[in-house]
Amino acid sequence: MEMQIAEGQERSRVVLMPCDSYEEETLYQALKAGVEALGGMGALVGPEEKVLLKPNLVRKAKLSRAVVTHPVVMGAAARLLREAGVRKITAGDSCGVGQATAAAAAVGMDVVLEKYGVPLVDLTGMGEVPYEKGVQAKSFFVSREVMEADAVINICKMKTHALERITGAVKNMYGC
Repeated sequence: MEMQIAEGQERSRVVLMPCDSYEEETLYQALKAGVEALGGMGALVGPEEKVLLKPNLVRKAKLSRAVVTHPVVMGAAARLLREAGVRKITAGDSCGVGQATAAAAAVGMDVVLEKYGVPLVDLTGMGEVPYEKGVQAKSFFVSREVMEADAVINICKMKTHALERITGAVKNMYGC
């Protein structure tokens, strides 16, 4: 069955790049190739934009538990943004348990982000976004930091979940 696209709308573009390692350069090259297949970082964000990297830092855990975004993935994304000339980059999450800064420190993500000059913030400020067309809700609470960003890059972690079976990009945005 062919999906119908309304006039004036584009299809979503998805790139899947195999990468069998969290080795820094290997992962960076795979992510770079994927971004280039989408037209390059410049096609996604401009150098003057405020970009928020949104990892999954659900709680403080050992890296071997595989419950948070791997710091090497965050480093590769930050590196690509810096190479594209993006100057205003932050990273942030609102953890289910504890603080994003503590969860990042537990896996070494704080060190990786510091290497690229990317501050990590806890998404704590609240703003309300109205959505008149909503059926279940007519407005949503979104962190101030997300609302102030020109672009949010969702760096989710594919994993299982007690409530959702599989988590991914949509579930990770709950932390906003």
